[in-house]
Amino acid sequence: SGGRLSFFVSLIRRLRIDVESVILAPSDKTASLALSLRNRSDTLLQGRACWELPPGLAAPSDPLDFELQPGQTLRRTVTLQIGALPETANHVFLRVEAVGQVHYGWGVVYYPRPLILDRDDVGIPGVSYLPDVAAVQDFLTRYGDDCAIVVGPGTGHWDVELGYRIKIVLESLRGHSVPIKTWFMLPEAWDRPLIIVGRPTLNYCAWLVELALPPEQRADALAPGQGFVQRIERPLGEPIGSWHTELRGKLIGFHQCPAALYIAGGDDAGTKAAAYDLIKRLWHLEGTPGPKAHWL
Repeated sequence: SGGRLSFFVSLIRRLRIDVESVILAPSDKTASLALSLRNRSDTLLQGRACWELPPGLAAPSDPLDFELQPGQTLRRTVTLQIGALPETANHVFLRVEAVGQVHYGWGVVYYPRPLILDRDDVGIPGVSYLPDVAAVQDFLTRYGDDCAIVVGPGTGHWDVELGYRIKIVLESLRGHSVPIKTWFMLPEAWDRPLIIVGRPTLNYCAWLVELALPPEQRADALAPGQGFVQRIERPLGEPIGSWHTELRGKLIGFHQCPAALYIAGGDDAGTKAAAYDLIKRLWHLEGTPGPKAHWL
């Protein structure tokens, strides 16, 4: 009976499948994808593997037949042909059939999209880019892969929702996770570029940033319904103190944050307008409708 029971042990437990994930460059026409099959059981495993791929990727059509002794690992590298990829994250599956069962391995072929603002978009009325759109574009080009998003206290206010919507757009375009922090988690992110969302009344990080801004560049200078997307250099002060340390340095010390995008408005409606204008200008994939600001 022991032999009969061993036959019914799940293939998931008996066979380990690993499929590598890769990141493509815009000019890539092929991608090398590594896979490995490891027999974790104490019996011989015989089977067949074949690829299940999304549109835009092609692999050799011949299946891979294998025979693995106990503890043996089989490694192969497959060349994928790259066509028009519809997604930033393209999931690839290796289907394995053995001992009358099916098991899958999984990997991802990432095709990051550039963070490019659509400067021809009419935009949402009342939203301005400071000092100009080119400066905001330069921030996204330099720091888009390294930034963290900072929102208010996380208690149902609009800046939290807007921060998450910006996070989803950045992740969808670039293919990797973008951290989002509430202001009391700021020490986890204040040495990296920041995207600060929300007015200083609820976002302590925005209040710190506004300490060094002239009155005309602060959120309260905007009329209700108006908003801005503002690039700020060294938003948390200089990384090294001096005899004439400013208030921010006395409050939080000295940190390496090189730059930030500060997204805020004269009221909640203005903050929403600024956030959605940025999203509309970023999300312009060919053939894909842009997100709509249903609250307008």
